[in-house]
Amino acid sequence: MLSLHLQVDAHVLTRLSLAVFVEYVFGETEWSDDCEVLAAATWEWRKAIAVKGLAKSTSKRAGVAAVLALIRRNHKLWELFGEEWSRPERFSLLAQPLLISPCEKPGLVLPRQPQRANLSGSSLCKIVTIYI
Repeated sequence: MLSLHLQVDAHVLTRLSLAVFVEYVFGETEWSDDCEVLAAATWEWRKAIAVKGLAKSTSKRAGVAAVLALIRRNHKLWELFGEEWSRPERFSLLAQPLLISPCEKPGLVLPRQPQRANLSGSSLCKIVTIYI
């Protein structure tokens, strides 16, 4: 049996969640600059949603631009609404349920479990499966 020893925190889970969903939804298998921007933006959305704090609007706008860039590169998705994807009610169809929410759930749970800072690969899979 393969034993994985990973240092897992909310940032790692955010990146993992994004990587999985970006590949699933957009067909992109490489971590791009858009993914990095989106990962940072999820922390700002998280502040606004979970902590009721002020989120950096520049980071959130950059996150929206990253989502739109991902959509534009996927011709099948782009053909659905074209330029209308830039409207909040359109890009939110993908951004909220498939990119933002999956990043929030594991990231909100794991930091509250400091005794599990070093998780095995199988434990990580269980946590990700439960919370995504």
